Amino acid sequence: MRESTVVAIGILGMLAGCTTMERIGPPRLPQLEQAQEAVSNPGDRLGAYHACTGASRTMDGLVDCMRASGYDYIARSPDYPAAECWQLRDDPKYGGGRMPEEFCFLRHRP
Repeated sequence: MRESTVVAIGILGMLAGCTTMERIGPPRLPQLEQAQEAVSNPGDRLGAYHACTGASRTMDGLVDCMRASGYDYIARSPDYPAAECWQLRDDPKYGGGRMPEEFCFLRHRP
């Protein structure tokens, strides 16, 4: 009796997990996404970054230019590189006023 209860709870948990996954979507791995982008479109992000850093003198200008080129600023997170990217964006004194690197921008996801 106890084993059948455990199995029933397990099956219900799996079913609930499957329906939840459809709403949430599959897990994202930013490092893997960046590696796939680097292989499939080498130089696209770097080219856009160099064009935008040449045209922009401010942090907001760089972010706006990269957004217009199809790249969003990395999501805020305590993980690397997001933590460093956001520290550069939030605190101009951090990093001696340097602009964020190209890895702080990810291809826009619809």
